[in-house]
Amino acid sequence: MSALKNDTLIESASPIDAMRPPKKQSLKATAVKASMWTMGGFALGNFLRLVSNIILAYLLVDNIGALGLMALVNAFLQGLRMFSDVGFNLGLIQHQRGEDKHFVSTAWTLQVIRGVVLYTACWIFAIPFANYYGEPILAQLIPVTGVITLLNGCASSGMVLAKRNLDVKKLTLIELGTQSAGLVVMMVLAFQHASVWALVAGNITGAVFRTVVSHIVFSEHRAAIGWSNAAAKDLLRFGGWIFVATILTFVTSQIDKLAFGKVFNVTWLGIYGVAATFSTVPMQAVMRLGNQVVFPTYAKVINRGEDLSKVLDRVRQPVLVATGLAASGMFAAGPWAVELLYPVKFYDAGWMLQILAVGMLMRVLSETSKAALMAIGKPRAIATGQVMKIIGFVVLTWVGYRYWGMMGFIAGVALSDCFQYASMAINATQRGLHVLPKDARTCWLTVVSSALGMFAGTFAASFIGHNRGAAVAGVIAASLMTGLFWLRPLHACYRDLRPSR
Repeated sequence: MSALKNDTLIESASPIDAMRPPKKQSLKATAVKASMWTMGGFALGNFLRLVSNIILAYLLVDNIGALGLMALVNAFLQGLRMFSDVGFNLGLIQHQRGEDKHFVSTAWTLQVIRGVVLYTACWIFAIPFANYYGEPILAQLIPVTGVITLLNGCASSGMVLAKRNLDVKKLTLIELGTQSAGLVVMMVLAFQHASVWALVAGNITGAVFRTVVSHIVFSEHRAAIGWSNAAAKDLLRFGGWIFVATILTFVTSQIDKLAFGKVFNVTWLGIYGVAATFSTVPMQAVMRLGNQVVFPTYAKVINRGEDLSKVLDRVRQPVLVATGLAASGMFAAGPWAVELLYPVKFYDAGWMLQILAVGMLMRVLSETSKAALMAIGKPRAIATGQVMKIIGFVVLTWVGYRYWGMMGFIAGVALSDCFQYASMAINATQRGLHVLPKDARTCWLTVVSSALGMFAGTFAASFIGHNRGAAVAGVIAASLMTGLFWLRPLHACYRDLRPSR
């Protein structure tokens, strides 16, 4: 996240001001602080997720299908959530009356109703979903795990208001606590009995923790059922295209797992899930940064009547550099990392990760334009980009699978993100948001650093042979090469992030 040094975002100071009571923290400083909390929490959370993922891979090595089943359950639940998302939270963040008591109570009431509807849908669609995949146990897993939708619907509205005001410290701590509670339960139960029910219990534990703690931490925002026709009308008006875009977001983010589980089987889906877990980390980081910091910041800029294009490059640049580093690192060191960390049965996740790294880069580039288009009130452009990705996915995965099997299918998954990016970039450019030049530079640097890193890793590993030692050498050499390549851009971002003097 950049320091947002544009003059329009820096509050002026004078000798007279020094004699007055202290002003509120500037938007620039608030955004940087929020970014630090967001990314710090995300880094720690993903470290915990990685450690637990590796431990679970060993605990479930004789039942890899359990990981595939849980991937299908999570995809189903995410689909329900996103198919019913009409932008209540985003509307609360974006609207000028977002902190009005009646506005908040109306949004919370709609959120609770949505949670009840989602839980009902879990019981209705569980059996058809299980029959489609030929896995009867899904008919039991989905209704039990679906209680999470009910719990999330009852979470405190204070979480959304904290996001609106860029107060992400409490949000970060709640999410870390939620993740830790769920992972502890999950691993303890998986150690005692290696089944998919251990994963279910962990997810439910995390949801209970999140809901209860949200009401404790944000006790000043007491949950209250309320209704305002005007507020509901504003929320639903804003959420029209958000609803469409969210449905398409689900399809674009989960279609690979849903299709993979159908075309192949849950065991291969479990292995693919390992590669997908690594490849989606940068995307999740950008989405969290976008939801908790970038979009609220852009919304404040727009509400002030200022020119968003003047701060866009400074906001995006650190994200582009971090994404290029992550993509090149995954491509160069990914296979070695999988061999080092996972059992032999998971080694195929290595080459899958290399292919998915390409799609991850394009997906993150699309996401950096998404927040800006959303802030200027253009959700239709976002929906168009997602439609393009779906078209690309259907065409490319079909062609890839027909001629090259599983590898071609995964290549189709990755390359379909290029369709979405092209649409997003064109729409952003047409609205005066010039993202193409820096995106092109990022792609070029990523290609070069990936090639150099892969060569360095292969060269170092060749001196040791095919064992864990070779994997260690490959990871270290590939990581060092890609890290050194991106050192200068990283240092430039660091200088830009430092507070101005």
